[in-house]
Amino acid sequence: MRDPVRLLILLLVVLGVVLIGFAAGRGGDHHKVKRGERIIALLDGSSLPEARRAALKEKLRAVFPGAEGKKVKRRLHGETIAILEAERFDAEAYRESLDKMFLERQMQKQRVLEVIVEIASELSWEERKALADIFRRSPRFKHLPRTN
Repeated sequence: MRDPVRLLILLLVVLGVVLIGFAAGRGGDHHKVKRGERIIALLDGSSLPEARRAALKEKLRAVFPGAEGKKVKRRLHGETIAILEAERFDAEAYRESLDKMFLERQMQKQRVLEVIVEIASELSWEERKALADIFRRSPRFKHLPRTN
């Protein structure tokens, strides 16, 4: 009698661990929303004319890093790592590589910000509040106070 009970308990523990692992793995799926999709959904519900909405959504999609932007980032990162791994360290080349990475990141952010400014300037007050809520929900802006 003891062996079947032990087997059942072991089976339940293994099943519980598997279920917890599955739940933990699925818990992060909501963070895999494509960049800008919440703003695009806001634009879909906005009072802007359809043609203007489509143009703004296209601009927003265009400024987020795609495959080409990721290639540039990987290439710059690879160059920086190669400098660090070299037998003889070249501090000036390392600084230049870091500066390139920083400038590329800043230019990318600036492009996104310009489109966000353009979008926000065309939204109504209620729609801008909804846009602010989208940003407030972002992990980068969790420290901001909630206003209702």
